[in-house]
Amino acid sequence: MIDLELGNWKDFIEAMLSRK
Repeated sequence: MIDLELGNWKDFIEAMLSRK
């Protein structure tokens, strides 16, 4: 896995959690 992809995935999850 690439660090960039991991960062994008984390950012995506954080955005979803922040949506509530």
